[in-house]
Amino acid sequence: MSRSLVRLIILVSVLSIIIIGPAGSAEPTLNETALEQLKGIEVDEDGFTFVVWGDSRDDLGRFDDVIAKINEIDPAFSIGLGDYISNGTRAEYDAFVPRIAALNQPLISVPGNHDFAGNGEQLWNEIFGKTNFAFDFGGVRFVCTDNADYVLCDYNLTFLRENLGTDMPRMVFMHCPPDYDRWSVHCFKRGSDELLDILAEYEVDYAFFAHIHLYDELVIGSTRAIVTGGAGAPLYKDYYFGGINIHVVKVTVTPGRISHEYVPVYD
Repeated sequence: MSRSLVRLIILVSVLSIIIIGPAGSAEPTLNETALEQLKGIEVDEDGFTFVVWGDSRDDLGRFDDVIAKINEIDPAFSIGLGDYISNGTRAEYDAFVPRIAALNQPLISVPGNHDFAGNGEQLWNEIFGKTNFAFDFGGVRFVCTDNADYVLCDYNLTFLRENLGTDMPRMVFMHCPPDYDRWSVHCFKRGSDELLDILAEYEVDYAFFAHIHLYDELVIGSTRAIVTGGAGAPLYKDYYFGGINIHVVKVTVTPGRISHEYVPVYD
């Protein structure tokens, strides 16, 4: 499937949601549409790239530059880790959704705490769909789960365990980072220890988080854990760690190897 066709499908899906409205509609959600598009992408034998980013709220126009950088990287797809908007309102969602139509590739979305403010959780479900889901692409298992309320409940933890039982490389995606090392300043507590146990038990290759508005990475056992919270939101300049810049993370999967790159949007 050509990238121009993918972009056209994304734009049509976005416009359908805005014009028709998801309530009572048979239109697929944005995540459903994106996951269906991934099925039509042929993975090169040399591997593929994807981009991870999070926290675009209150972006002051910088998120458009983030989108331009993602399109410049030209990945197979990108994964957004939430906090797209600030207050969970219909008006904010209606303004945000057309902006992501500028992406030239499918976008998989995980919710953040600000997305769920007010009536935001219901709106998220209508527009983006399920908040716990897994998919395979290019021989890698991607597991996305919801801790937007600062909790990994028993359902989430069971979901992770059920979907990480594979011989493929495994990656986990959620909004809030666990209570670990220097991330304890801005993290989730309930279910955090259990998540660390799961990462170790299933030898998860990568775990991606947002919520802290900067870039940082830690090694947790055999897992490379990354925070990418710099897609336009006000940066946290007082934490004295990490890369304090508007950025995305480029992940490259090649036979037998997975690597990542911190990519600042501005020079």
